[in-house]
Amino acid sequence: MAAEPGPQPGYSLAASAALSRAFHRPFFVRQAAARTSGDYELVLALPDRLPTFFDPAPEGTALSRQRRRFPAGGFTDTLTYSSTWAAQGLGPADSVWYEHRFRLAEAARGRSIGLFLGGFDDEARVWLNGVDIGTSGRRFSRPGEFDLSNAIQPMGENRLVIEIVRNVPINELGVGGLFRPSFLYSGPVPPPGN
Repeated sequence: MAAEPGPQPGYSLAASAALSRAFHRPFFVRQAAARTSGDYELVLALPDRLPTFFDPAPEGTALSRQRRRFPAGGFTDTLTYSSTWAAQGLGPADSVWYEHRFRLAEAARGRSIGLFLGGFDDEARVWLNGVDIGTSGRRFSRPGEFDLSNAIQPMGENRLVIEIVRNVPINELGVGGLFRPSFLYSGPVPPPGN
């Protein structure tokens, strides 16, 4: 006999509503909104399409990829938040690198600058202009924030390098690398580990 539709034994409408709210208003949305309002201001949204270097070994850090140019032709443009890796025909990778070059807007010069990474699989390491900014530690799907203030060039070009390291080989969701919107903001930057 097939189960009747609707609530089953042990089913909680309150728990279901809480899960629904969490799904529709995930933590990263609330945290992102907090970093773009009040004392904070959006400085630069990282583009959805970013040059991506797949590092199967992974040996990029040992080769100082964060400080030097990547091999010619080594980048593939991938979508970071509007499509999963599986939908783009990409397989899992132990390590991927993103590079983004930008100039700081005049209005943001002289202010504290933070980097908000909306979600990634599953550890982010960040460098700005060759300076090691830090690591998020393992935090699959949760946002990570980094203080770029001491390494940013207020005038001229800045080179942001992000390595996403997969510490767990499981990939049943078909995601990888950066998979939620990311941006730079100005305002009070939270301490490391956020």
